[in-house]
Amino acid sequence: MAAPSTPREDTESERRRRSIERAVLSGDPAAACHEAHALKGSALTFGAAKLGALALEMEQAGRQGDLDCLTRHLPALERLTAETQAASSSLFSEGAGHRDG
Repeated sequence: MAAPSTPREDTESERRRRSIERAVLSGDPAAACHEAHALKGSALTFGAAKLGALALEMEQAGRQGDLDCLTRHLPALERLTAETQAASSSLFSEGAGHRDG
């Protein structure tokens, strides 16, 4: 995988993404399944439906030991994690200047 062009914040979703990638590249579908399950939960908690859906697919692939499927999903996982982080950062930075009362 190519290195990202901009540094990424060290968020839970980014740490989980990197853990999934390491597990897949080291041939450990069970570890990828575990990390994808955790990513799915946090993504859906915060309303990141696309990221949550992809994490579910990766969780299922990991449970089935399907490293090919997991590998195919890595680029989309990287993209959706970055998009989700950007949207989240934008949302929170827009709201940071607003105060009640």
